[in-house]
Amino acid sequence: MRPEQHDFGQISSVDAEAIGPPGQRRFRLAVLRDEQAAALWLEKEQLAALGTAIEQQLVRSDRQRQRIEAPMDEAAPPFPLNPGLDMRVGQIALGYDEAKSLFLIQAAVVDSGSEQRANFSCAATHQQARRLTRVISRLITAGRPTCPLCGAVIEGEHRCPRSNGHAEVLIP
Repeated sequence: MRPEQHDFGQISSVDAEAIGPPGQRRFRLAVLRDEQAAALWLEKEQLAALGTAIEQQLVRSDRQRQRIEAPMDEAAPPFPLNPGLDMRVGQIALGYDEAKSLFLIQAAVVDSGSEQRANFSCAATHQQARRLTRVISRLITAGRPTCPLCGAVIEGEHRCPRSNGHAEVLIP
């Protein structure tokens, strides 16, 4: 069975959201194009990696072209309660079209247990991408703090194996 293709082309808005309390949050990209809406559900690590990749490409492309952009609108338009496309992302990729100066976002559902397969793609402007990186950065840092040595979530009493050379061993 061929995957369902959802190509939004050049979008009018992209936003990232965290829903729920820290430790139980779910993350999504909210993509709008005219009356079309897509909710792309991601893991926190996927969202953070997307933000990092966009930031790196912004640095590269800003060096290659004169950066003259209008001031950024910080408010994203309201996202509909029932988007036309609602998918859990298994893989996400970022590309860049140098000729058009657009960021290309591609996402795919990768679930061997599901009969439904879908692919999503869209194109975002530099201004949209720059705003998205700021939103992603705020979302990622607003969660539970992580240990800078071992990367584990710090909740309550944290005993870092890297700070003392061993992990706590519990003997029954």
